[in-house]
Amino acid sequence: MTNPAKVRAFLDIGGNWDPSLAIVMVTALLVTGIG
Repeated sequence: MTNPAKVRAFLDIGGNWDPSLAIVMVTALLVTGIG
C-alpha cells in the first residue's frame, strides 16, 4: 500500500485496474470484524 503506482492502478477503474488493494482491504475488514 506504500507503492504509489499500485494505488494509482487501484483507483484507475476505467483502465488497467489492479484489484490487489481491494483484497487487502476486505481481508483487513474481515479480521477486524472477527476480532
